[in-house]
Amino acid sequence: MVVSVRAQERVEELVGTKVTLAVADGTNMGAFVACPVATPRPLPGLIVLQEAFGVNKNTREIAERLSAEGFLCIAPELFHRTAPGKEFPYDFEAVKPHYMAITTPGLEADLRAAFLWLQNEGVKSIGAIGFC
Repeated sequence: MVVSVRAQERVEELVGTKVTLAVADGTNMGAFVACPVATPRPLPGLIVLQEAFGVNKNTREIAERLSAEGFLCIAPELFHRTAPGKEFPYDFEAVKPHYMAITTPGLEADLRAAFLWLQNEGVKSIGAIGFC
């Protein structure tokens, strides 16, 4: 199931929500979305790439802060194939199997899904920022 949240339908100044994106390889990927309401449309879009520990509180807060600056942000869960929705403690050994399972074709498909979601939302431009 693919869920889309239209930026125009926001009723709060900043809304954080989770959406599910269909990835070209047949998987479904969760993503955190943050969108400002009181900003003229169209918005610029921003893909916020998670740190090694998943789309955790820190990643969500970064997306929210960037959204407060006027960006429609989406933070895709890059470990969705091995640990969907999981947030990890700050322990590299715990995330190593998931990090090592990421492939170039899978990552490209994930980023394309996030990019297409932003395009569907009518953003005026798209950028990306990553952490870790």
